Amino acid sequence: IDFNRQIPGKPLIISEYGLCEPVFKGGDPARIAHFLHHTAAYDKNEFIGGLIYFSLNDYRTHMGEAGLGKYKQRIHGILDLEGKRKPSYWVVQERFSPVRELDGSLINGNFHVTGNNHNGLPSYTLYNYMVRIYGENDELLGEQQLPPINPGQGFNIVFRELTETVSMIRIFSSNEFQVITLKL
Repeated sequence: IDFNRQIPGKPLIISEYGLCEPVFKGGDPARIAHFLHHTAAYDKNEFIGGLIYFSLNDYRTHMGEAGLGKYKQRIHGILDLEGKRKPSYWVVQERFSPVRELDGSLINGNFHVTGNNHNGLPSYTLYNYMVRIYGENDELLGEQQLPPINPGQGFNIVFRELTETVSMIRIFSSNEFQVITLKL
């Protein structure tokens, strides 16, 4: 079905896409491949306005394929039943981060943090995002607020006269959610 022709000018939201076992096999590696393949396909269509990934976590249900009795569970998530992150969690976090191509370099005693705001899914203007740089042992060396960054726009934040070695860069959203980390 060609939704774009049937409802022109209307955005389409893709809901509940993800790999659900036991219908699909392969565990977390298959979940990662499925997620990356489908997200890339959706990203190619300008009329797709958003994505809802299913499922955040494994959950208990009477129809579960794992566990016994009241501990039956569905193994669909990027978190296990206890909230522990599976490898797929990190893939989803990185792919859905609005900040891409993050880099850091020391130039004439100043440390430059560069990156860009993704122009595909998801894409939105970044307001009040914070750049933090860290030294050895996760010691905070400095932080700066990003100016508003539109989708597709790059940024270059300069930490002047830095004498310590930077080992990590982190970007946080306005509500302190860590959106991307780069270890140097």
